[in-house]
Amino acid sequence: MDASGLKIAYINTDTVLSNYDLVKELEEEIIQEKISLENRYKGQVEQLEKEFAYAQQEAASLPPDKLQMLQAEFAQKEQQLMLSKQQLEQQLLSSEQNKNERLYKEIQDFLAAYSTNEGFDIIFGYNGFGNVLYAADRFDITQMVVDSLNTMYANENEELSEK
Repeated sequence: MDASGLKIAYINTDTVLSNYDLVKELEEEIIQEKISLENRYKGQVEQLEKEFAYAQQEAASLPPDKLQMLQAEFAQKEQQLMLSKQQLEQQLLSSEQNKNERLYKEIQDFLAAYSTNEGFDIIFGYNGFGNVLYAADRFDITQMVVDSLNTMYANENEELSEK
């Protein structure tokens, strides 16, 4: 793995991301958060629909000024519901961004320590469509990185569960 005095390697980033256990856990967390937020929103929609159905039954007996106030109230509630949906979507997006930042930091920190320990000068990321279009297999450390990341991750989870 020595080329022109440099010790180089590459990892297939797609393989790392599809085989790193932390990715699977973060994806599951995002799915659960999405389900939770969707259920919260559905509950808000159902509540508004119930209120609207009740108001429709009462509308026939209301004077015009009260009916107009009721219509304005529901228009405002509908706007609040749309705002709530946007806030929930933003909350989910923010959570996903935080999880992605955590993931990439974990990988970058690992690769920095790994390259120092193994004496690598450069570790390229490769996915088949990036700047690295070909590299000899002898420079591929993908599986070693995946295995090491998963071992490190399992050890961290074991330490957390012991506490």
